[in-house]
Amino acid sequence: MDDILNVPSTDDTYKAPYEPDAGEKKRIRFFRDRLDLAKRNNRQHVRNWKNFNDVYLGLQELPKDQADNIQSDLKIKWAWQRWQSVSPKIMDPEPRLEFRPIEIGDQRVSDILRQLVKFQMVQDEFVSKQTAVIDDAGIKGLAVWKVLWHQREETLQVRRAQTIEERAAGAPIQFEESRVITENRPTVAYVDPVDFFWDPAASSDKDMRYCFHRIYLSKGELKARGAKGIYSNVDQVCGDENSDEDAPKRFDETNDEA
Repeated sequence: MDDILNVPSTDDTYKAPYEPDAGEKKRIRFFRDRLDLAKRNNRQHVRNWKNFNDVYLGLQELPKDQADNIQSDLKIKWAWQRWQSVSPKIMDPEPRLEFRPIEIGDQRVSDILRQLVKFQMVQDEFVSKQTAVIDDAGIKGLAVWKVLWHQREETLQVRRAQTIEERAAGAPIQFEESRVITENRPTVAYVDPVDFFWDPAASSDKDMRYCFHRIYLSKGELKARGAKGIYSNVDQVCGDENSDEDAPKRFDETNDEA
């Protein structure tokens, strides 16, 4: 059967398996080596977070030897409940960024920038996004934001431009379909620390040489990116187009094969 499958087809749609060149192989190896180091660094943290989460959800109790030695009434469940009462007080209901003018004549520009950023933060629902990040900072000791650029296009009916002659002749106004950018602004995205791997040699974000953010895409989403030239070997990926059967379960990063 393997021999039959390996015989090139005469069909015009046949594509030979993608094979990276020597330069790409070197870059892939460089990438994988650093990813493996970063994942090993993250793995113990994930185990601890999983235990905290399971205890909070009542999926497991503390080991008896540990439970007997706890003198304080402050148990993990109680700590979580207390944190949920504290975190709303940390949230800023109306965050704002200040732009201070350098020159005297820059005050008007500073005011405009401040109002623009305030408007964009409302569009981005920034206040509600704070919740997950504040919880991670307080419980896991690590909170991660990712700043992206959000651009949205829509197909709208727009007024077709008229020439001077058409206006002079009183030509009727006509509309046509056109792709219009309706949103074009920065946005922040929450990153689950479970899916964030960082340089193990870093002591802070200031000296971090590299980091990784793991995301999950369906094969259909991969194909859409492949059509844009982002990926070149999507056809070799196994799985259904939009299946959620292999959707990730949280806190699964607990073994060497993950």
